[in-house]
Amino acid sequence: MSDAGNGLSVSYQTPSGLTVKRLQPEIGAEITGVDLCEPISGDVGSDIRQALVDHGVVFFRRQPLGYAQHLALARVFGEPHVEGFLPDRPEIMPLVSDAANTNPAGGHWHSDGTYYDVAPAVSILLCHQAAELGGDTCFASAAAVYAGLPDELKRQIAPLRARASMSHIRTVKGLDDDSATYIGRTGDDVDRGWAEHPVVRIHPETGKPVLYVNEVHTQEIVGMEPEESAALLQSLTDRFLRAEYQMRWSWRDHDITIWDNRQVQHYAVANEAGPRHVERIMVQGTPSVGLNETLAMETAE
Repeated sequence: MSDAGNGLSVSYQTPSGLTVKRLQPEIGAEITGVDLCEPISGDVGSDIRQALVDHGVVFFRRQPLGYAQHLALARVFGEPHVEGFLPDRPEIMPLVSDAANTNPAGGHWHSDGTYYDVAPAVSILLCHQAAELGGDTCFASAAAVYAGLPDELKRQIAPLRARASMSHIRTVKGLDDDSATYIGRTGDDVDRGWAEHPVVRIHPETGKPVLYVNEVHTQEIVGMEPEESAALLQSLTDRFLRAEYQMRWSWRDHDITIWDNRQVQHYAVANEAGPRHVERIMVQGTPSVGLNETLAMETAE
């Protein structure tokens, strides 16, 4: 193993023999030494899950998965979410774009599905065709963003909750109702108009606090006047723009990216020079628990 000069190993081996190479200190790792087209053993699946928790987003090159294999990989992380776009592949969300028809879901920092009462935990994106140039995806660590907040701001936001909605994404991106088919499906919480989550969420596996608001879904802070809410949200979401919390992935055909929506936000760069075809499966999550709720439970114990 080599050393990055800051106490972090650049690469390491997992117990099952995978090689994990860090891509940035705060976020991202590339995994080699596995063929995901073959059945995934329990040990390999366990190591991939641990790498995802440790690094927030993981990447695999040259993995030409079919639908059944994509679905099997998703099940390593839990129960797949049913999108319902494709009757013969109901878990798949197809995202096809090019220079003339960019993906309307991209272009803003967000975590998938925060407009659901129980947001998806993990997203698995398979690239069937990468753009000849452009069409990258950027990722940012919401755990690192939270850790970098001033202590006074951390105290201010600890008890707060926020509402996220599909209507807000349409407002932010200037979409008409027909565009909704590209950015999410209906459901009880979506049809109601909003879902509510803590501003500071505790990651259920790491126990770390993360900043759980984003610029495209989060509509308002509960209990705040509109102007005060908008100013605070702008201040918080602007933190994701800092480069030291980010990394950028340039896609190739048959790449697979898996990210942890509970601690990572992503930004699909809509500058494809040529066609780009990716397909996503999301894995169901668990109810979000806030920092204050966790402290209250610990005190009660």
